[in-house]
Amino acid sequence: MEPRALDPEPGRFPPEVARELAAGGWDPATRAERTEGARRMQEAAEGIPGQQFRQERFPALAAAEEFHGVTSYRSSPGAAQLVRPFDIGSPDGTLYLADPLHELGELVGARMFPLGREGRAEGVLAIDERGRVFALDQGGEWFLGQTLDEALVALVTGLPAARVRDDGTW
Repeated sequence: MEPRALDPEPGRFPPEVARELAAGGWDPATRAERTEGARRMQEAAEGIPGQQFRQERFPALAAAEEFHGVTSYRSSPGAAQLVRPFDIGSPDGTLYLADPLHELGELVGARMFPLGREGRAEGVLAIDERGRVFALDQGGEWFLGQTLDEALVALVTGLPAARVRDDGTW
């Protein structure tokens, strides 16, 4: 394996995170393919309305296109919490979330869109129109990072996620 494959963009992520993302399929050279896959998933999500709301795309989703299809199978103790597998762009379990994502968006003051899944599909990853990343699971809603890069570091290393409180803060 050539060194670039171990870290496609040196300095962007900590080495451990870059290696995990590269092993899971991240390669900036394949961004055009990922963008097309991301757009298909986004169109599918938009086409499935909730009971009250619909999902709609917004510019922050461009950040997610680079990592569409990237999967991490890591499951181990992390810096502060368990590191669980995750999949960016997986439609499984993320398409029928217009209503819960709208409710979370109302809470934090920004529109949401499904980003992928965490664990064995028991958690959903979402990105808001500001580019912030959240996780939703049976335990509640969690803030993972101000950017997708921050969230990926948190997911791979097990950095603590902040619970989103009822007032929309964390």
